[in-house]
Amino acid sequence: MGARPAEIERLVESALGTTVQSAEATTAGRMAATYLLDLDGGRDRAVCKVGGPSIRTGEVVEPLVVRLVGETTELPVPAVLAAGQFQDATGTRRHWALYEFCDGHTPAEFDALAPAARRRVLRDVGSALGRLHTAHQFERTGGLARADGETVTGDNLRICAHRGLHAPGKGRRVLRRATEAGGVDPQPVLTHGDLFP
Repeated sequence: MGARPAEIERLVESALGTTVQSAEATTAGRMAATYLLDLDGGRDRAVCKVGGPSIRTGEVVEPLVVRLVGETTELPVPAVLAAGQFQDATGTRRHWALYEFCDGHTPAEFDALAPAARRRVLRDVGSALGRLHTAHQFERTGGLARADGETVTGDNLRICAHRGLHAPGKGRRVLRRATEAGGVDPQPVLTHGDLFP
């Protein structure tokens, strides 16, 4: 799935007009190969993600969503420096995006946190998700896709049906079965695979 550093060097040079001093593959992330880049020419670091379309919608919308959230909310997101497509040596179309590097640290394992810290994390994440879901069309569920094939602005995102698991529908069926079983007082919990923990 990952692009060779030489391909990334060409992308960075073409998009930003600068060269890559070093590229370190990260271990996090399953849907795209992710590289931490040290750059020349006044930019210290950047993050490059290379991958294919979402298995759920067949779309690549992450750069569009990041731009939209950054432009229309106060949530902290990295700037999208550039994005596009290329064909790798095997002829496979790959999508890529260059993001501003945001320094931080990986938190302790959730289970290792004190109960008060866990509640704070859940409250903060819930608050951020609440602000995100009330902006634009994020109050609805479904996959995000481009409204047209060419435009790359966040305003042209649309909600579409998932090609895979539709979590709200699956959740309703699970809750219905649980309540039909009797003696169960279910409390629905929303989780998302990209959120940690």
